[in-house]
Amino acid sequence: ESYCRMFICANAFLEYLGQLSRPEEIEVIQVSNAGLLGDDHQIANVLRSLASFPQLRRLRLPLPSLPLAFRELLTMRLALPHLLFFVVDPERVEGADEWPEDSEEWPAMTEVWPTLETISPLSVFVREFSEVFENGEVAEEWERLSDAERGFWLEAVPRIRSAYRRWERAPGGTGHPSQGQAAGDTNGVADDFAEAALAEGAGGSSPSGGGSHRRGDTKTWRASPEPRASPGPGGQASSCGLAGPAEQGSPGGGEADARRATTHGAGDWRAEERSALRGLL
Repeated sequence: ESYCRMFICANAFLEYLGQLSRPEEIEVIQVSNAGLLGDDHQIANVLRSLASFPQLRRLRLPLPSLPLAFRELLTMRLALPHLLFFVVDPERVEGADEWPEDSEEWPAMTEVWPTLETISPLSVFVREFSEVFENGEVAEEWERLSDAERGFWLEAVPRIRSAYRRWERAPGGTGHPSQGQAAGDTNGVADDFAEAALAEGAGGSSPSGGGSHRRGDTKTWRASPEPRASPGPGGQASSCGLAGPAEQGSPGGGEADARRATTHGAGDWRAEERSALRGLL
């Protein structure tokens, strides 16, 4: 068996982000099934550009390296206040306004903070940047922060504790609204985040090479994967770049595969796997 992964050139991705007409309105940048290709300079420029998207509420960007110094990472972090939960390491930068449920890289909240009282500004800061430093250095960097910079995490702690309480109350300790509440009953989530749920302006158009979609009132950018057949003998791999539309009439229903790859989440794929297994059994 072989594992095939799509890659996006860092320069092409940066060019795409630069062409978005209203970056301050984008709420989701999520690259889940692709890798970013580029040298340290190109990757650094992509990371710096994230500060132009202050309304982000969901971010996932796989990285080949982490070429920024801590002060630049700090500047990027402070520019993304709606990402209540955030982590950066040499392989990814990721954040969300709710504790992510669809990633193995996000353990249960109780594994990170055993009790509510252990959630402090320092513990949240350590969680976010511990993979960037050697042992003990992250706490030293905390001491070097200004009072204004520390205030960012001081303000975040009450909201994180509210999310933690919801996690504890939910069946199985999942904290996810779909696990612990009936459809339409979202008061437990809405009350704590009403202030953060500000009305967004009208969205602009997006250039080709990706998709700018609206789900509810959330403006979302998604990479649009292109199904590619494995090159035969002497074949050439596709050049690096943002994937375009699926080829018409490609074998195996490539157009449908590309559409599903763009719209399916982890839960959708798991449901299909379970359905297929039931058919076999």
